[in-house]
Amino acid sequence: MFGRKRKQAMAVVHDYVDALNARDADRMKHLLHPECRFVDSHGFCLDGYEDSAAAVDAFLDLDDQFKVHLASMTMRGSSILMRGHTEARDERLARDTLWTAKVKDGKLLFWQSFGDVDAPAIAHLIAPEKARHVG
Repeated sequence: MFGRKRKQAMAVVHDYVDALNARDADRMKHLLHPECRFVDSHGFCLDGYEDSAAAVDAFLDLDDQFKVHLASMTMRGSSILMRGHTEARDERLARDTLWTAKVKDGKLLFWQSFGDVDAPAIAHLIAPEKARHVG
């Protein structure tokens, strides 16, 4: 990916994290690609804009103090790799975490979390009827 596209992709991910930390659901939804996919640390995923947009609202309702703190971010090919930690009122959600993301057409196409095995399966927790296991 060329320099400008690379910077744009990383800016989209930064904007998404900033919107999450600001609890700005509308801005988060605006950044979602129509074909977006979210995968939690247990391999449960939500596919498509409608399910992902509904999950944004459910996730923000889950913990009113949840925040993502990025310690590092780099790009390898089309994947943005991140390391950091989450802060939350619910101790199960507060932990060191790795993430990967992809951006397409200026929108967030893919987001995956890699956490501890004792972390909750977030996609399954917030949308049990929609989350499916990939594997």
